[in-house]
Amino acid sequence: MAANLSTHSPIQVVQTISGNTENTREIQEAAGQTFKYGTPVQINGSGYIQAWDNATFNRGIVGISRQPGFNLGTAGAGYPPSFGSVGGTGATSTYGTVPNQPSAVNIIAGSPFVNGATLFAAAVADTIFEGTVDNNTGSNYTASVANVGSEYGLNIDSNGTWYVDLGRSTVGTNTCVTIVGLNPNSYAPGSTTTQIPNGLVRFTINLAASQATA
Repeated sequence: MAANLSTHSPIQVVQTISGNTENTREIQEAAGQTFKYGTPVQINGSGYIQAWDNATFNRGIVGISRQPGFNLGTAGAGYPPSFGSVGGTGATSTYGTVPNQPSAVNIIAGSPFVNGATLFAAAVADTIFEGTVDNNTGSNYTASVANVGSEYGLNIDSNGTWYVDLGRSTVGTNTCVTIVGLNPNSYAPGSTTTQIPNGLVRFTINLAASQATA
């Protein structure tokens, strides 16, 4: 059975337990990545960042992307080498030519810069994320205080955004996050315990699922 929604709100950071800025990191991106902002990402066998494979629940998620995948032609294209020269930063949208500079391009205002790496919020215990709740196996896609403290999995919808999946609840098999709270703006009218369908929940990524703490 499909999830109730075809598109969900992107997963994002809402706060940290310590009160500090969230732990962010940047690692070279694998080639051909077209994931969306808010996607769980992982380090592949070659050491590059790619979208999470939605199957590796043990040490499979290094964090949540803070930018989309840039569909690089080669892994890490444009990334400056350690202690080496820094080349010009690219962009996802360019146009035309630059007089007397055959290798240069014009960059459309507001285009995201591309340096060959993916910026992500690391999957550490201090960071609390927020995402939409849904269920890929049934009609239970409404969270309540009863779900707080329980483990669930993440899943991807038909339009490429990720959500907390109440249909994945077999601890140690298909779970990777723990719900730690409910967004109060998602409560059903008159209730302080139950949300509207597909409300926003707050969660941490489980230590067992994290590559960021290995």
